Amino acid sequence: MELRTFTFIDVLQPQLAAFLQTVASGFLPLENQAALFIEIAPGIAINTITDAALKQTRVIPGMQIVERAYGLLEVHSYDQGDVRHAGHARHRQQGRAGSRHVPLRLRFYQSC
Repeated sequence: MELRTFTFIDVLQPQLAAFLQTVASGFLPLENQAALFIEIAPGIAINTITDAALKQTRVIPGMQIVERAYGLLEVHSYDQGDVRHAGHARHRQQGRAGSRHVPLRLRFYQSC
């Protein structure tokens, strides 16, 4: 399983929340919620991450897109701790502890 995107947003601003509401097919994210975007390859593996995140936390799924090559999951909640915990569920699902975490290579960085 290859992690392509792992993006945590601590507070959704009104403009981004409004845009996500136009493309989300699940429960719509609201402003001031925390959000997590995970994209992996192959796409079907996103189902196991979704299962782990929803069973271990109280996050709400906003988007799940499953294609052959890639899968995308967006979850959100007013509790930032739950959203962060959902991100850690991905590592636990793969059997990785914090000390054995595989370092990620940064391909793109943009500062405001």
